[in-house]
Amino acid sequence: MKEIARKTILKGTGREKTFVYYVTESTPEPAFQDVGRGRRYGVCVSDESGQERLAVNDVTSVKATAERLVDILARNEVTPVTLYDVVYDWICGEAEG
Repeated sequence: MKEIARKTILKGTGREKTFVYYVTESTPEPAFQDVGRGRRYGVCVSDESGQERLAVNDVTSVKATAERLVDILARNEVTPVTLYDVVYDWICGEAEG
């Protein structure tokens, strides 16, 4: 995983929490290497302690696109709780556009 950003967020409880935003990278299974499937990139959001963490893998085959998505997640203070829904909405928007 490659760390892209850190963001300290004031939660509803009035306490600050720092989240770390990453790009994940996976290599294809050997069976898929023959059909041209290359590296895949995803995103991950974790609190500093690693106790709250969620990753969504295989979002894109373009690293720069995953990095752009992570930047969007950090700017909008997305937490692990909402990551899946936000990525799903982003994917649907990309498919429409």
